[in-house]
Amino acid sequence: MGYKSYKATTDGGQLIWYPTFKAKLPTYATALNISAPEVTACQASCDEIVDAILDGRNKETEAAMARAIKRQTQSEEGAKVAALVARLKTSAGYTDAIGADLGVIGSNIPLDPLTYRPLLRVTPIMGGNRLSWVRGDAEAMKIYRRLKGQADWTELATSTSTFYDDRTPLAQPNVPEVREYMVCGIVNDEEVGQPSDIVSAVFAG
Repeated sequence: MGYKSYKATTDGGQLIWYPTFKAKLPTYATALNISAPEVTACQASCDEIVDAILDGRNKETEAAMARAIKRQTQSEEGAKVAALVARLKTSAGYTDAIGADLGVIGSNIPLDPLTYRPLLRVTPIMGGNRLSWVRGDAEAMKIYRRLKGQADWTELATSTSTFYDDRTPLAQPNVPEVREYMVCGIVNDEEVGQPSDIVSAVFAG
């Protein structure tokens, strides 16, 4: 007979199992002859594991966020340089020779809105989860949430900021849950491009 682990083997599953075990262990401490220091030490171990999983996810997201910030900076600051280039080309002293020397002769390549995809990050905070994103050229972000295992998304809000705090109470009091999030860019009140990758975080209330 094969061995079956009582703990979840995936990160998402462990983000539910450890907080649940931590919360319920004190209830049975007396019956199982477990001392208060043992309960405290075990709860600390549960916290360490959850923190390590979330930290690993955050570091992966931070690397992707840095790349997205680079692209956004290139877009926003590049637009300022492009505005100056457009103005200098209207100057009476402008010539093709000057343009060639400055490297400003070429063709404009329009952006394809279908390739737009926001980068989303989630960070646990006191009493909820904080979503942050790189918005790029979008006017706003439409924010969606669902519990892990659900098929349908719930629209939380539309935000013109760069972050949003989800402080929705637990679906079942004292039962930790893994919440999944996704955002879509909005231009002229319409969703554009592709939705972000799905990110998740545990919320214990």
